[in-house]
Amino acid sequence: MDKIAVSVLYVEDEEFIRLPMAEMLGRRIERITAAGSAKEAIELHAKGDFDILLTDIRMPGLNGLDLIKILRQHQPDLKAIILSAYNETDFFTEAIDLGIDGFLIKPIDRQKLFALLAKVGTQKIQENIAKVNEEKFMALASSANDAIIMVDGLGLVNFWNRAAELMFGYSFDQIVNASIERLLVNANGVSLTIEEVKSYEMLSDRSVVISEYSALPRLGLKFPVEVSFTTFKVSGYDQFLLIIRDVSERKKREVELLAALDRANEATRAKQQFLSVMSHEIRTPLNGILGAVNLLLQENPREDQLDYFKTLEFSGNHLLSLVNDILDFSKIEANRIQFERIDFNLRELAKGLMKIFSFKANDKGIELKLSVTDSIPDVVKGDPMRLNQILTNLIGNAVKFTEKGEIILNIKIIEQHEKSLRCRFEVIDTGIGIQPEKIGTIFEFFSQADTNTTRKYGGTGLGLAITRKLVELQNGTIEVTSEVNKGSSFAFELSFEVAIQDLNREVKASGNQQHSLKGVRILLVEDNKINQMIAGKFLKRWDSLVDIAENGREALEKSLENKYDIILMDLQMPELDGYETSRLIRARADEYSLQIPIIALTASAYNEVKDGVMQSGMNDIINKPFIPDELNRIVYEYVSNLGSSWISQKTSLD
Repeated sequence: MDKIAVSVLYVEDEEFIRLPMAEMLGRRIERITAAGSAKEAIELHAKGDFDILLTDIRMPGLNGLDLIKILRQHQPDLKAIILSAYNETDFFTEAIDLGIDGFLIKPIDRQKLFALLAKVGTQKIQENIAKVNEEKFMALASSANDAIIMVDGLGLVNFWNRAAELMFGYSFDQIVNASIERLLVNANGVSLTIEEVKSYEMLSDRSVVISEYSALPRLGLKFPVEVSFTTFKVSGYDQFLLIIRDVSERKKREVELLAALDRANEATRAKQQFLSVMSHEIRTPLNGILGAVNLLLQENPREDQLDYFKTLEFSGNHLLSLVNDILDFSKIEANRIQFERIDFNLRELAKGLMKIFSFKANDKGIELKLSVTDSIPDVVKGDPMRLNQILTNLIGNAVKFTEKGEIILNIKIIEQHEKSLRCRFEVIDTGIGIQPEKIGTIFEFFSQADTNTTRKYGGTGLGLAITRKLVELQNGTIEVTSEVNKGSSFAFELSFEVAIQDLNREVKASGNQQHSLKGVRILLVEDNKINQMIAGKFLKRWDSLVDIAENGREALEKSLENKYDIILMDLQMPELDGYETSRLIRARADEYSLQIPIIALTASAYNEVKDGVMQSGMNDIINKPFIPDELNRIVYEYVSNLGSSWISQKTSLD
């Protein structure tokens, strides 16, 4: 049987009792020391403390009760058990007053003695452990940088470390039994109460709750602190431990960081504004250049002039592509890329792209091939503009870097569900290929496979980086395989929703069919003379009746004096911009002003102006430089769908 891990001082003046009892106790007690008198016991105790005193009452000189009093003056937590052949009431009463831990009548029952020693010994062991833990806590609390406060169930302070003294300016003697309410307040200036402290315990399933308050020092201004609350029990009573950290410096840094973030955001906004303005300023003359080229190409130019016009058109489109790349790079940096979820014809979009690139491919003697899985739905829901941009970058690169052979665009379904599908797009070429060590860097910004690439083929090194970002931001993946002088394969995967196609509605798709707009009355609101000329010539070529307003105020007057079938509205104009002009037209609230289609004309990127355009009451957006076919289609769709007077006129003529 294991011994009880305590030390016992056994005092008995009768030697014939003391010796056998000490031997018996030694078999069950970890350390037993025997004394023949109270005096000897005092001398032994002076050499070191004991856990339990086991003493007779009646002894020569000092009796057992006096011995207990003397020893407890030096060791207050000494456990005491009395052994006596006497049962006088006076001794019992005095023993109870002393708070003895046990009393046995001689002759001693061995089992009862060992049971009592085990009970008292266990209590002592637990007290020793608690004392060690308390000493450890005190040592840690004393060395802690954070204030440590302990309060009882009434919210009164009963422990206060050195850090708390420094933080609040009170010594422990000054604060003991003071209410916690005088130390902490919340954001509203309301004092922390013991009820609030207790509520943390009830509301949280965690052992520690952390919250923010303001500390109220004895001297000086309040300052922000972070308080952690822990609940525990001492002798069955709730105690609450508060660890308080001064977060003044952290708060100061947070304010500084927020200010720095605001400055950075302001710088980003300024950059975005600059790029938006520059985009508008660059796109406006480009609109004039490309529009004029389009008009000249339709004038049956001579063969020698045709080469010049095509060169001019290619250069203008290349410049427009560079502008778009720089804008997209800036938006990706600022996390401002947005995506649409609209219905479009994926198959027709791909056909339109192949047709656009067929001219350049034919010039180089390259064959373009398109393969689209038959099971792909006619209409899907996604962002056709971004898909067009991705494919344009990949097919454009393939055409640029391929001198002979073929370029193939494969589109197939790799996963299909009732309401969604995932497609794989592959652009395969027989071009110059990419060196193996360069494949890992071609998707990085401003990176190209060879330093000679820019000089020989042009480009900014942004296209593939933007392509990768556009794919990844739509939860897609992109990969490349390549072999030098044999060609490359770029493949990416994107998910789409299966759209519910309305048979009565034409889904937007690429194409070059142009509709007659004979008799359509159009108000073109545009402050730029070149844009007026370009747009006006195309509109008149389609036999529409065009009236021009040079600013918003003039547009308000003309739209009030005349009845138009549609308004084409520039957004950035002096005096009154397109947004406010559209709002004022809609605000008239008559049937004509509410129903007339208003189409925004803008040199800004679509997603940058979309929200403002729709909130202003406009119906759609055409980006400048506009594609003539797109301008024709949108005008035709709106005047056809909204039952304008032109429809009645057209019907009667038909």
